[in-house]
Amino acid sequence: MNETSNQTIGHESKPEAHFTSDSRQPQRPSNLLLILMVLLLVGLVGYGGYYFGKYYSAPVARQIVPSPLAIPVNPTPVAPIDPTARWKTYTNSLLGIEFKYPSDWSEEKIDENNLRLVSPDVLKEAGASPTNGAMIDISFRKIRETVDQLYDRVKDGNDAGGPLVFNKTKTSFQGKPTVTFEEKSALLENSLTKVTAVITESGIYTIRLQTFDKEQTERQMLDQILSTFKFVDSTTQTPTSTLTTYTNAVYGYSISFPTTWHTTNVAAGGGNSAALPNSLIVDINDGTQVSRPYPNGVITIQGFGATPSYDSSWTKTNATINGANPAVYFNPNGLDGPSTMYLFQNTNGQYIEILFRSSKEDTIYQVFNQIISTFKLTN
Repeated sequence: MNETSNQTIGHESKPEAHFTSDSRQPQRPSNLLLILMVLLLVGLVGYGGYYFGKYYSAPVARQIVPSPLAIPVNPTPVAPIDPTARWKTYTNSLLGIEFKYPSDWSEEKIDENNLRLVSPDVLKEAGASPTNGAMIDISFRKIRETVDQLYDRVKDGNDAGGPLVFNKTKTSFQGKPTVTFEEKSALLENSLTKVTAVITESGIYTIRLQTFDKEQTERQMLDQILSTFKFVDSTTQTPTSTLTTYTNAVYGYSISFPTTWHTTNVAAGGGNSAALPNSLIVDINDGTQVSRPYPNGVITIQGFGATPSYDSSWTKTNATINGANPAVYFNPNGLDGPSTMYLFQNTNGQYIEILFRSSKEDTIYQVFNQIISTFKLTN
């Protein structure tokens, strides 16, 4: 049997290549290198994150751009509407008051110290208890009281069957001490009255604002009227442009008085005809005589051939009026009220007495003195 395993035919035999387990094959990266690369990558990523985080977290200087200054624009002022602009103005120089009231209201003079204003609704219901509208009563009393005395004089609640008084308060009106309160009438169910009593140097002014309707719709208007009320300087002299002059030829005198006043001839048998130049006794009054008992509020002038006598208890002073020097007598306790008498003597030896009956605290007392200041002897 031929052995061929170790023989070659026709050429030199070459040794066969044998590969063992450690034969050289392509080398793989070692584990150490891989770990180093991973650590390097992690470090780069970490550093990058730190760098960018620090950069973006650093405060950025911002440029402050100032806002343009706002230039104030003053709008054209709009004058508020005055609800009283077209109202009437009432002025009483003797009482020293002035106020406005609606043009459709009516003025009613009661006497020289009392005035009433009424709304159209009240006028429509004349003669009956009003159920609508409003009324204002203004009165003046020349008395001296402190605000505490006035406050105590106004009784709370029902006083002797009078109106219910409530909301009594001490306050101030135009800088003057004042007491305000409200009244509720038992006779007029829907009536409500707001009273403002103002203490001045001259005396006490009482302003009564009264409404009659249940809803009190006139209350705002009454408050508006009160807001226009103000005190003005009293007239010290009667304007001569509004005077009428009466001249008496028998006793030789003249005297002037307001054109709204009139003279009356006082005859032995009575009568009310106008005074004549030869009237022996003359009355002068303001036309409101019906509101007071005669002869209160009347000037009476009469002549005497001899000196009239007066009670020794009367106060006597002297005055000077237009060159004459009359004696002035005052009787505080006359039968017809306080009386003042001026006694003149003319060049014929006759005496002329001017008498008027009114308290010195009454406003008309000032009017009387103004009228007497025009008295002149003509002979």
